[in-house]
Amino acid sequence: MGTRSVAPVVPIDGYDPLEALARGDSRLLDHVAHQNVSNILKSYTGTYDLFSEAIQNAMDAIQKKSQDASSSAASYSPRIWVHISLRDKSVTVVDNGIGMTEEQFKMCFTPNVSFKRDLGLRGQKGVGATFLAYGYNYIKLQSKQGEQACGAVLRGGRQWAEDRSSRILRPRFEAVAFDCAELAQLESGTSVQVAITGGSERPKQLDWQGARTARQWFDVLRIKTPLGGVYLTTPPFRPVVSITVTDTLGTTTAHQADSAEYCYPHEILDLKAKDLEEIERKLDSLPGDPTSKMRALPDEFKRLDCVFAIWDDESITDSASTLGLKSLRNL
Repeated sequence: MGTRSVAPVVPIDGYDPLEALARGDSRLLDHVAHQNVSNILKSYTGTYDLFSEAIQNAMDAIQKKSQDASSSAASYSPRIWVHISLRDKSVTVVDNGIGMTEEQFKMCFTPNVSFKRDLGLRGQKGVGATFLAYGYNYIKLQSKQGEQACGAVLRGGRQWAEDRSSRILRPRFEAVAFDCAELAQLESGTSVQVAITGGSERPKQLDWQGARTARQWFDVLRIKTPLGGVYLTTPPFRPVVSITVTDTLGTTTAHQADSAEYCYPHEILDLKAKDLEEIERKLDSLPGDPTSKMRALPDEFKRLDCVFAIWDDESITDSASTLGLKSLRNL
């Protein structure tokens, strides 16, 4: 009988599967970077993702600055500017938040890198900025922090991300002069401009849902993006929001709001609505028994389409006062 050959033992014990990455193998790093970006882009399928990510980053930046111990709450007025051009198919979001250092500017588009972890902010995964950079073929980033200002353009991000031939080189920053008018006289902030050039970018047009004016877009963004947060108590900041929209004919409209919250039904619908606490206060101010109170109640408090209220944790546990049962039974 013949002897069976034995395969040589591969020295695998103790091998680190990530060693190739750790030692910086260029081909592997390029493959991993391409795969990471592709996976991130696949997770974004909505037509409002562009607006949501840009506005979320702006909201985080102003919240971070408002919480910064070096910022004076009395002197800091958080602001967000949103410029939408239906004609040029571009979206620009500017904030007067914390701004970025040179290192943060260089790395902000890197997949899975976040400078916001454990800060109690909205975005902490490090994928939103990557999506903005490589989900579209044009992005202009500008940021200012103190005396340092930086501007750069990245082109062809989507084309590189979708390339399977390895013929398209990874896009690189093109330095541009800092020219953000909103931040010219301010100490810090960031501007992100994204242009839609076609292809597989989403959305392909900016007028798909019919919004043409700044007021219409303000309501859309309140419903569809983090601009419209739900704050059951006073938030740590109340940004002034300025929106300008240029339609396909070149007509520009503007709208400004002292603060933005989610569109509650009694605000966006033509309803006869009253705050439950306001009803109770009015009833308490009227003399007599419950029947007499109801007779004396002004017409503006009767035949309502909607009754609303906001409760904190403590009031929720007190069902009698929270639900306003006495008032509701009599309406």
